[in-house]
Amino acid sequence: MLAFFFVASYTLSIISMFRFRMKEPEMARPYRAWGYPWTPGLALASSIVFLAGAVYTDRVNTLWALDMLVASYAIFRVMKLFSRRASA
Repeated sequence: MLAFFFVASYTLSIISMFRFRMKEPEMARPYRAWGYPWTPGLALASSIVFLAGAVYTDRVNTLWALDMLVASYAIFRVMKLFSRRASA
């Protein structure tokens, strides 16, 4: 379950990198992705294959991991909202 959670997080990070670079092509990059877009694309494809295999072979634990991922994002958004209100 933990491996699924970590790979899902990495997958979302890679997707966000692609999205950010497409949305803001002229913005300065704080880091370079070696072999971009091929290396991150290969990592993304591998992650998706891993996640699909995990869902196919162990539905119970992957559902728990997905629930934790959704809950962690909800908690992040709530904490971000409270931090904005506290600083205002």
